[in-house]
Amino acid sequence: MSDTRANRIMGDFARALMCALAIEQLAHAQSIDISFNPGSGPNRDPIVLARHADGRIVIAGYFSQFNGAMRSELAVLHPDGTLDPSFDPMEGPNGIVRWVLPQPDGKLIIAGDFTAVNSLPRQFITRLRGDGSVDIGFPSVTFDGSLRAAIAQSDGRILLAGFFSQINGTNRSNLARVNTNGTLDLSFSVPGGVVGTVNGLARLFSGKVLVFGSFASIGGFTKSLLARLHVDGTVDTNFALPFVNGSEVTAAVEQSDGKLLICGEFTSIDGYSRIRVARLNSDGTLDLSFYTPFGTDIRPQVATACPDGKLLIGGSFSFVSGISQNYLARLNGNGAFDSTFRPRLNGHTVDFQVEVDARILVCGGFSAVNGTNINRIVRLTSGKLFPPESSLLSARLYPAVFLEGATGTTYRVEYVNSLTNAGMWTPLTNLTLPTTPYLLLDTTWTNSRQRFYRALTLP
Repeated sequence: MSDTRANRIMGDFARALMCALAIEQLAHAQSIDISFNPGSGPNRDPIVLARHADGRIVIAGYFSQFNGAMRSELAVLHPDGTLDPSFDPMEGPNGIVRWVLPQPDGKLIIAGDFTAVNSLPRQFITRLRGDGSVDIGFPSVTFDGSLRAAIAQSDGRILLAGFFSQINGTNRSNLARVNTNGTLDLSFSVPGGVVGTVNGLARLFSGKVLVFGSFASIGGFTKSLLARLHVDGTVDTNFALPFVNGSEVTAAVEQSDGKLLICGEFTSIDGYSRIRVARLNSDGTLDLSFYTPFGTDIRPQVATACPDGKLLIGGSFSFVSGISQNYLARLNGNGAFDSTFRPRLNGHTVDFQVEVDARILVCGGFSAVNGTNINRIVRLTSGKLFPPESSLLSARLYPAVFLEGATGTTYRVEYVNSLTNAGMWTPLTNLTLPTTPYLLLDTTWTNSRQRFYRALTLP
């Protein structure tokens, strides 16, 4: 130290993790919507998203808590991501909820791998009241097997697919429909049922339904992996199914023009290279105008259509069209990878919804999005980065020291990178001490390994 009396500096290199905060707009075409705040989110992976007519969000899956509150497999969120305390399923189902079907009256039909809800016998499907309690007006539906897929039709009736031969004692081979009151819909029957596995069901604008999976026949017809059914359950033979060289279809969605995006484990359709992603025309023929070169490295598990004609795919993949893109990607209308959509998730995607304002609600097994800790559920913007009048703060780390001395006295603060060469002190700043102790940030620091400081009293 100099012969001149120096103020005591608390810590020779106080690399306090102090942040100089600067307003910064991020240059992503999609960013985290900071108005959506789920807190710590679910404590385990959600499986499915749905939305009530009033905008509230329903999530279901493996979790037992949401943002620290007990919620067994099921939770309802306000549109801003906070938990809706008015919905509490209490003990809830004794197994995983895989499908949620909100009803116009605010009730909720759930389906999954459970046999009881709040200790009441309820096998695979039941209805809950708006507060989360079991609606005993919806009877217990009895299966002799298991459930694989469920969707609600526009009139509220529910299609069920799985491994079963009877529902409520009536013969139904792997595919059936129940009325809104839970009784079996006798007007729907698939002669011969389904031979093989159904992965999912897609409701079409025409009222017909698309059935997809790894089955070999349906309704008495040899239909591999994909089929379209009439409203009564009979096979639509006008749907000209192409030859799919693969083992299963894992996701399917209808676009507004009636074309069908399909994803799965396949490498070609009708002899054309189509690796895990393809689009069919409304009549079932391959749409040659849609092509995703190299496809994806792992089959997508979920897909949806955007209002602008683009398509979202999600799952556990790491590459799309040979380009590194993990878990969530967007395709242009011609199938090409949309390079303007590059969210960075550190875990797989299991479900998503495109909202009316083009924002995208995503859930899955991630704990970080775009470098920010976001646990298993996030909403992304599309185009606009943040709500009006808002901005993000970016942080830069600086070393800092506490100066303790006489308030109102002016000091010369200097630094050196090594005490073995203490003759090379470099002036940092002159400072009139406004208070004591005073925290001083060293904004000249450039990632050197260490820095030592001293303060000299000026005349």
